[in-house]
Amino acid sequence: MKNFMIVLSVFAVFVFYCMIRALMNKKPISRHITWLLFYDLVSIIGNIIIIFSGQYKPSFIGYLMYLGGTDWLFYFLVKFSMAFCDYQFEKKWWQWGLLLLTIFDTTSVLLNPLFHHVFTLEAVVLEGGEIYYKLVSHAFHYVHLAFSYAVVAVSLGIFIHKMIHVSRLYLEKYLTIFVTFCIVIVWESWYVFSKEPVDHSMLGYSLCGVLMYYFALRYLPFFLTEKMLSAIVSNMSDAILFLDNKGDCVYFNDGAKKLFNLQAGDYSAAKKTVCAIISDSDMDDCESLQVIRTLSVDNAERIYEIEYQKLNDVRNVYAGAFVSIKDRTEEEAEKRREQYLATHDSLTGLYNKEYLLHKMELLLRDNPETEYLILCSDIKEFKLVNDIFGRQAGDSILANVARVVKSYASDNSVYGRIGGDMFALMMRKKDFSQELFERGSAGFVHKEGNEVYPITMHIGIYEVKERDLAPSIMIDRAFLAMEEIKDNVQQRVAWYDDTMRQSLLWAQQVTASFESALKSMQFMPYLQAQVNADGKTEGAEVLSRWLHPEHGLMGPSRFIPILEKSGDIVRLDRYMWEAACGILARWKREGKNLYLSVNISPKDFYYIDVYAEISSLVKRYGLDPAMLRLEITESVMMNDLDRKMQIINSFRQDGFIVEIDDFGSGYSSLNLLKNIQVDCIKLDMMFLRQSTDSLRTRTILQHIISMAQSLEMPVITEGVETQDQVDFLKVAGCNLFQGYFFSKPITLESFEQKFCS
Repeated sequence: MKNFMIVLSVFAVFVFYCMIRALMNKKPISRHITWLLFYDLVSIIGNIIIIFSGQYKPSFIGYLMYLGGTDWLFYFLVKFSMAFCDYQFEKKWWQWGLLLLTIFDTTSVLLNPLFHHVFTLEAVVLEGGEIYYKLVSHAFHYVHLAFSYAVVAVSLGIFIHKMIHVSRLYLEKYLTIFVTFCIVIVWESWYVFSKEPVDHSMLGYSLCGVLMYYFALRYLPFFLTEKMLSAIVSNMSDAILFLDNKGDCVYFNDGAKKLFNLQAGDYSAAKKTVCAIISDSDMDDCESLQVIRTLSVDNAERIYEIEYQKLNDVRNVYAGAFVSIKDRTEEEAEKRREQYLATHDSLTGLYNKEYLLHKMELLLRDNPETEYLILCSDIKEFKLVNDIFGRQAGDSILANVARVVKSYASDNSVYGRIGGDMFALMMRKKDFSQELFERGSAGFVHKEGNEVYPITMHIGIYEVKERDLAPSIMIDRAFLAMEEIKDNVQQRVAWYDDTMRQSLLWAQQVTASFESALKSMQFMPYLQAQVNADGKTEGAEVLSRWLHPEHGLMGPSRFIPILEKSGDIVRLDRYMWEAACGILARWKREGKNLYLSVNISPKDFYYIDVYAEISSLVKRYGLDPAMLRLEITESVMMNDLDRKMQIINSFRQDGFIVEIDDFGSGYSSLNLLKNIQVDCIKLDMMFLRQSTDSLRTRTILQHIISMAQSLEMPVITEGVETQDQVDFLKVAGCNLFQGYFFSKPITLESFEQKFCS
């Protein structure tokens, strides 16, 4: 009896331990396991009290704990079975009914001290002389047993249903619990019907509780894991081989068969394969090895990633080795391809910008004593080439340029395409021939059918003197040099110098300060008189001056070209137009009958509606349009001629006088004069001063004026500086004169004092 109590107590400790572990577990089923083990423990403790006490009242309480505990043990057995076997009753009321019946039966047991309708106790003397109170069943005890067996039958039915449908890999865990529980039920039934005083079946309940905990929360089927691992290894694309402690191959998977053309069971060939890849010294000396090796297979190079690992048993005795071989040939090829695409331009095959900069850094670092040049070039009006001939033709031109760049580069050079139509080359100074590059840049043409389109390229050169500069800055400086000659069709190569950098910095300063300068009215209208042949002032040209807070009064050459490039010239022109209208409006009120002429820049025609802007200003200030003369340069008419002719005609119809400024400086002045109608042409005496043959130039000038007179177009000549020039122009028939001989550009106040008093 004592031995049974000790064994039962040990089981109680195991059940308690499993209950605590289940309580700490995060799996959803752990909640059912915890409650099942708790009531199992209650029943066990009840039995221990019955066995240990040998007294009536403690034994009575023990039986109450045992019978009440088994009620809820079996209830949670059903809950566990449903969760463990993934089973759900179709009717939800069934679970509620089970709960109510369990509560009813437990209540019946707990009322037994009052009615003695379930059981009474009878003292018996066991073989060792111990007194033991055995249970004497009454009617409701049999009700309790019937209910308990019915609930257990439900649980067993759930297990049977699961075992019928589950994979054989998982059958063992369900079958083990099922068989154990059947044994316990038979064991308890034997106790009930054999009239044995002591119920030993609680050992079975304890064992069942521990098994349920183990299989639900701890168990991983051995055969399942073995089969899964075997399937994984067998189906891996990598070659997997196992060697025994003698070095013989004892296993290889399908990946090894495919990779090395092995036949099933041909372990000697597999061993030869391993020995060809991993040397005997590597296998002897290395506990583990992980390398990438290139081998020749079927006259082709293959790249293998090899992993070799010695395997020791639990006593750390060598048991064999594991070899994994992965064919990385395709991966390495793809990796090289991706690396190539990451460092090279896909169209030309040259380095891309990022990699070119990196290679330049390395070249400068590794050759500190070598003098280098950086050459940069692009294709003039390449967008126009694409628009005319199409993207395919543009790509073909870029590919040709790339081939030329590559052919001109020396051995110790790096070169690449840095974007769009821009290319860069860094080469040793001693290898450079300017004549060669000038000839090469001038020889590009694109043939489209019978048409030949010349491709204009300019080259900017930066001599690497400040080696600590980033290569990107060096390239910028080379492009800066190239920008200086971009509009020069004669010069193809330009060298960078520091004045270019100063020009760039100045351009950045002008662009940055333009907005505030415009708002604070730092731009001022200066007027230069236009005088007739009688010496009378008829009007003036409005010229821009910038009264800079730091640099003082600045002429247009310091900021106008910069604003034209940035597009800000449009805002400055609008500002000067309105300033001129304001002056004319005041002069009108004061009775001064003088006109003003203003300039219209080429970009004005693209960024704003010039006609609408100027017309609205004249209307707002109440001016006669003829008093605001409009000067346009020949270059304005070089593109989009029809649209601009419509604008000019609209101005002339409204009464504006339109002048062509700098007539004769373009390439097709006479052709332009034939196609458009204007009111006046304006010549620049610079045309005369730049010529070495003054007599020839004067003859041409005289004929231009004569032609204008025949067309009834007045002629204004600017840049007049001497009396001799005035006399010549008067004889030639010039109508108006403008220049330093009469007045330099002066402030409005000075102009009014000098010419309006």
